Amino acid sequence: MAKEMDFEKMNMNEIAELEKKLVELKKQKMKEEKAAVIKQVRKLCMDYKISATQLKGALAKGRGEK
Repeated sequence: MAKEMDFEKMNMNEIAELEKKLVELKKQKMKEEKAAVIKQVRKLCMDYKISATQLKGALAKGRGEK
């Protein structure tokens, strides 16, 4: 469980450092989520026997319904 912090007692450098850590954690989380999505898309492409190029073409803007 996270420790409760008293921000009024912290100096600006400590707060800035915590903000940097938060940004880094968010970036890492986004990278992990992106990797998971890419892995799932690759698996679906293999399951449905389509290539990445075919998928891009099907999802391209301006592509009308048939």
